[in-house]
Amino acid sequence: MIVGLEDIVCPPLTAFAVYSRINSPKEIIVYPKHAHGGFTQNEDKKIKFLLKE
Repeated sequence: MIVGLEDIVCPPLTAFAVYSRINSPKEIIVYPKHAHGGFTQNEDKKIKFLLKE
């Protein structure tokens, strides 16, 4: 999960609440100076995750 701390569309508090409820292996990446979207830095991680069998 990726969270931008300046996101006013999906406030970080809601993302952290959802994250805490996930009962499976998980990882959270926090970007203090990002708002909603535009997280292209992690595209390779997303693709690798989706290609796992």
